[in-house]
Amino acid sequence: MKAKKIFKGMTAAAVAAVLAASMVPMTAFAAAPGYDDLTAQTVTMPSTLSSAKYNVYLVASAAHKTGDASGVYEYTLETGFTNVPGLAVNPDNKRLTYNGSVLSTSTSASDLKNLADALKTASSSASTVTDGSDLASGSSLTLAPGYYLVTTTGTQMKSAPILVSVTDAAKTLTAKSSDLTFEKNIVSVKDGQGTVDGTLDKHKSAEVAVGSEVTYEIKTNFPSYSDEVVAAVNRTDGPSLNITDFVITDDPSRGITLKDIVVKVDNTEVATSSGTYVIDDSVTTGKNGGTGFKITFDDAYVVNNKDKSVVVSFKADVNEHAASQDAIPNDATLNFANDYATGGGSGELKDETDIYRTDLIIYKTDEASNPIEGVGFTVYKTNPATDAGVTKGDAIGLERYTDAEGKITITDLPAGTYIISETKVPANYKKADDVTITIEAIKDTASNKYTGAYKFTGTDKISDTENDNMKTIVNIKGQELPGTGGMGTIIFTVAGAGVVLVAGIMLIVYMKKRKIEE
Repeated sequence: MKAKKIFKGMTAAAVAAVLAASMVPMTAFAAAPGYDDLTAQTVTMPSTLSSAKYNVYLVASAAHKTGDASGVYEYTLETGFTNVPGLAVNPDNKRLTYNGSVLSTSTSASDLKNLADALKTASSSASTVTDGSDLASGSSLTLAPGYYLVTTTGTQMKSAPILVSVTDAAKTLTAKSSDLTFEKNIVSVKDGQGTVDGTLDKHKSAEVAVGSEVTYEIKTNFPSYSDEVVAAVNRTDGPSLNITDFVITDDPSRGITLKDIVVKVDNTEVATSSGTYVIDDSVTTGKNGGTGFKITFDDAYVVNNKDKSVVVSFKADVNEHAASQDAIPNDATLNFANDYATGGGSGELKDETDIYRTDLIIYKTDEASNPIEGVGFTVYKTNPATDAGVTKGDAIGLERYTDAEGKITITDLPAGTYIISETKVPANYKKADDVTITIEAIKDTASNKYTGAYKFTGTDKISDTENDNMKTIVNIKGQELPGTGGMGTIIFTVAGAGVVLVAGIMLIVYMKKRKIEE
C-alpha cells in the first residue's frame, strides 16, 4: 500500500512536470493549432544616440499556416492599435494593410511616416512588450515575428517613431529623424511636347518626345536636432561634432541632359557661392548611364537650419539617346549620417521617376514595294476637329526626306494627332494623299502612371485591336493632274482655244475652195 502511494506521488509529479514544460513554449510564441512555430529574432536598438532610451510595442502579431508554401504571414492587430486610422487586417487573407494597400517594403516613405506617427499617438494607451521599456542604446531584445513600434526618448536628437517588421532575420535599428522625408517628382513638360501622368502635383511619370524639356523637383528637409547637438557642431573651444554629410544625388538616363540646377532652403534660393553646399554636376557613376549631380551640404549649415525645407529643382532636355517605348529613368538618393538615419539603418532614402517616348516610322515605296529615296514629308499639328474634319495646323520641324531604304524615323512627336503630307514628290510619280495618324500614350488605371506602351491609329494594321508605329505610303507612277484654277487650267484652256481656231480656219478655207470649184 505504501509503495502504491509512492508510485502515485511520482506519477503526479511527472504529470505536473510535463504540464509545466508544455507551458513554456506557449509563452515563448507557441503556435495555434494549424499554424507553424515561428522563430523569434534579435532586434538591436540604435547605438548612435548614447543618451537615448527606447520603448517597444507589439502592433500586430504574425502567424503562418502549416504547409502554406507561399510564406505569407497572417496578422492580428493588438489591443491599443485596433483603431489607428487606415490600419486594418484584410478579412479574406489576413494581410496587414494601410489605406487599403498591403503594408510591405514597397509602401511609400510618406505613408510609413504617417502610419508611424499615428501608432505613436495610439501607444499612449498601449503597453510595451515584456522587457521592452526604457531600453538602453545598443541593447537587444528577442521578438516574435510581427510589426513593432519603437519610440525614442532622450536629449541628443528629436526622434520619430520607428515601424519595424520582424520576420525571419535579426536586424539592427538606428535613430530616425522626426520629419526626415524625401521625394522626387516631375513638375511639367514644356512647349506642349508631352504631358505628365495625372492631375495631382506629385507626378512620377510623363509622356515626352525628343526635344521635350522636363522640369524635376526633389523635396526633403534637414533633420531636427536638440540644442546639445547644435552646440556640439558649432563648438569653437574644442573639437566640434562631425555628423558627416547630408548628400542629395541625382542619377539620370543618358537620354536626358540636365541643366539649370537651383537649390532652395526654406523657400529661399541658396547660391553655391554661399559656401553652405558643394555641387558636382558631372557625376557619371550612377546606374542609369547619364551625367547627374551630387549636392553635399555643410554639417554646421544642416544643424543650424534644422527642420527647414530643402528643394532642388532642375530641368532636363530629352535627347537622341532617349529610349523608345521604354523607361527613361531619373532617380534620386538622399544619403545621411547615422545620427539621423531611418529605422533599419540604411542611412539612405530613394525616389524614382520615369519618362517615356515613342517613334513614328514612315516608309515610302512604289506600287511594286520598292523603296523610293529622297521623298520629302512635312509633319503638321492638327487644328481642333470641326464638322469639316481635321485640318492642318503648324508644321513640326523641317521637311524630312526618305533614306536609301525609303524610311524616315520621326522622334519628336508626343501623343497627339498629326497630318503627314508629301511635300516633295518624286519625278514621274503622283503625289500621295495626306495621312492622319493619332498616337496615344497608355496609362495604368490603378496608378495613373504612363507605362511606356503606345497605341497608333492610322498606321499599318497588325490586328483588330492593335496598330504598329509604322506607316507605308505608296506612290503611283503618272503625271500629277493640275489643280482647279492653276496654271495647268490656263494652259489647257489656251490649247483648247487654239484647236477651235485652227478648225475654224480650215473650215473657212474648205468652204471657199468648194465655192470656186462650183
